[in-house]
Amino acid sequence: MSAHGSAVSSNSSGVASDSDAEQEGLQAFTVSSSSSSSSGHVPHEETDDDVILQDNLARYCLENFEAGVKDHTLEQLHLPDEWIEEIKITWHDFIEKAGSRQAAGEAVWDAIMELSPGIRKAFSFARQVFAMRFINGTSSIITDCGEPRTLKDKAERLAFQHIDTVDRDYVETFSNGIAVAMDGILGRRFSQLSYQSFRVLWNYIGGVFLYVKREYGGRVKRIIKSWQVTNKNVGKDPATESVGKDLPAASTQSEEAPGSREAKSQKRIQTPETFKDMFMFNASIMGFTDSEWMSSTLDALGAMATNADKPYRVQEECHVLALVLCRKYLKGKQKLSLAPFKAVLRLGPNIQLNPRPAMGSEA
Repeated sequence: MSAHGSAVSSNSSGVASDSDAEQEGLQAFTVSSSSSSSSGHVPHEETDDDVILQDNLARYCLENFEAGVKDHTLEQLHLPDEWIEEIKITWHDFIEKAGSRQAAGEAVWDAIMELSPGIRKAFSFARQVFAMRFINGTSSIITDCGEPRTLKDKAERLAFQHIDTVDRDYVETFSNGIAVAMDGILGRRFSQLSYQSFRVLWNYIGGVFLYVKREYGGRVKRIIKSWQVTNKNVGKDPATESVGKDLPAASTQSEEAPGSREAKSQKRIQTPETFKDMFMFNASIMGFTDSEWMSSTLDALGAMATNADKPYRVQEECHVLALVLCRKYLKGKQKLSLAPFKAVLRLGPNIQLNPRPAMGSEA
C-alpha cells in the first residue's frame, strides 16, 4: 500500500491548484450533464471537450479528497468516468478473487484489526456479522458512485448509523484497512488508478461521516436523552409524590367532614402517572378535548425520538403515522393542525426537565 500511496502523492503534488480551472471544470460538468439529459441521447464519440471535462474532474478530486478527509462541508462527489468504471470493476474483482462476499468482508476486518487492534471495542458484533454488513453497505455505495446525489444520500444514512463511534482516526483506519485488504487479495490488479480512485471515495465518505457527527450528533443525543428523562421522571418528581401522599389524608378528612367541598374536590384529583397521561391532561386543560388523534401521534413520536439516530426507522414511523391519521381521522374534508400538538408537547418536557427546560424545548 505504501507504494501506491507514494505514487499517488507524487502525482497529486504535480497537479496545478488553479481554483478558476476547478470551477470551470465543475460548471462544464453541470452543463454537459444537463445538455445530454435534455437531448435524450449519449454521444458515441469522445470529444476534446469531454477529455478536458474528465481531466478537470480528476484534478478537482485529487486536490480536494485525495490528500485527506474533508469534513467542513457536505457536497456531492463527481468522479471521472474512468474512475467510476475502475472502482466498480476492481470491487467486483476483489469479491471474486476473495472467493465470496463473506470472505472479502472478513479480509477487510482482519486488515483493520491488524492496523488498529484497539478498534475492536467499537464493535458489538462478531467478525462474520461485520463482514456481511460491510460488504452489503459498501457494495450499495459503489453501485451508485456515479450518481452524486444518491451517493451523498446513502453516505448520510450510513453516517447516522455510526454517529456514536466514528472519529477521524476511525475513518483513516478503515480507509487504510480496506486498501490493505484489496492490495493483498488483488496484488498487481490493484493498480495506482485503483488505489487513487478508492482513496478519494473513502475520504469523501469519511468526510460525510465526520460532518454528520459534528453537525447533528449533539442534536440526536439531546432528542434521545430528553425523551428518556421526560418519560422516566413522570410520576417520580418529589412535588408530584408529595401531592400523591397527601391525597389519602384528604380522603380521610373528607369522610370525617362530609360537608367540606374542598375535601371532595381533592378526592377527585388524579395525578398523571405517565408522560402520555400528562400530555392528554394538558391537552384537555388547553381546550383540545377532541384529541384522540394527538394520542396516536404521540405514540409514533415516541418511536421516532428513541430511534432518532436511525433515519430509516424514523422514516418508517412517519409513514405509519401518516397512514393511521389518514385512515382514522382525516375523513372527508377534515383537517388536522400540528400547531396545538406541538404546544402541548413542549409543555410536558419543560415541566419534567426542570430546572433545565431548554434541554427539552431545544431538542
